[in-house]
Amino acid sequence: MRTSNHACLHRGAKSSNPKISIQVGIPECNNATKKWMREHSGVSKGCSASVQNLVAMIPEWWSRCQVRMRWEMLEQGSERKRDSTVCIRIVQVSTEGLTANRKVMARSVEDEILTLVNRIREQCFQYAEDFASGDIRYQGFEDREGSGRGMIAIHRRKVMTLIEVDVAIGCLLGFYLGNRIRAGGGRAYKWCPFWGTMGTTSAKVTSITRTGGFYTKARVTENFGSQIRGREGWVITNPKEKMVQRMLQLLMIMSFICSCRNKKEEPSSIYTLRKVRTIRGCLEGLTLMI
Repeated sequence: MRTSNHACLHRGAKSSNPKISIQVGIPECNNATKKWMREHSGVSKGCSASVQNLVAMIPEWWSRCQVRMRWEMLEQGSERKRDSTVCIRIVQVSTEGLTANRKVMARSVEDEILTLVNRIREQCFQYAEDFASGDIRYQGFEDREGSGRGMIAIHRRKVMTLIEVDVAIGCLLGFYLGNRIRAGGGRAYKWCPFWGTMGTTSAKVTSITRTGGFYTKARVTENFGSQIRGREGWVITNPKEKMVQRMLQLLMIMSFICSCRNKKEEPSSIYTLRKVRTIRGCLEGLTLMI
C-alpha cells in the first residue's frame, strides 16, 4: 500500500488499522450498482443495459468473494529514498521516559530537522549553502508493537559540489538520532522526532544510505557504531569508536570556535592550530565515508 506524499503518524495516531474485507468479485446488483447504471444511462444506454444484463446473470457466490486484508504503510523502496542524497531510517526503542511522546504533523517535524541540519551546516561547513524548505522530507508511523518508525530523506540539491557536504551532514544527523552516549560532552548531541527535545533521543538508526553519485540513483550503505546480531539498529555508545570519535571532535571543536566568535574572543594561536589540524582529520575521516 502506497502512502500519501506527506503521511505522518506518531504515538496517539494509529496506523495499524484492523483487518477489513475487500470485495474482489464482480459487484452484486445492489443499490450502488443501480445508482451507477442510472447515472451512466444518459451517456450510453447500450453500455448501461449490457452491465445490467451481466450483473443479473452473475451467481450470488461470485459477487460475494472477499479477501481479509490489513493495510500497512509501504516503507521499503520508496521514491524518496531513491531520489535522496542521504536517507536515514530509525526505530523507536524507548517509549517511556522523562520526555513524553508527542502528537505532531510531518511538516512540523521537517521544520525541526531543517533547523537542526542548518545548525550543523553553520557550525561545521560554513562555506556550504543552507538547506531550504522542502530539502528535508520526513515520514513516520507507529507499528503494531506501538513503536515509532521514521524515515528522513535529504533531497539532492542542484549544486553537484554539495553532495559530499550533504552526506557528511546526513551522517552527523544520524549520529544525533542514534546517540546513546551517557557521559562526557558527547551526550549533549541527541535528538529524535518522536520526542523532539534536544539532548534526548528514543531512537536507534537502522540504516543510512547515500547516493552513489550525482548522476546515478545507486545506493551505498554507511555504517558507524556497532551492531548486535539478532537486534535491530546500531549501537552508538562508545565515544572512542573511530568514526564516532571523529564526529564528536568535529562537533565539539567547531562549537568551541563558534562560541569564541560569538563572544568576539580569539583562542590562542597554538590552540587554534592544533584544533584546525584535528578538524582537517575529522573532515578527512568523514570524506572516507563518501
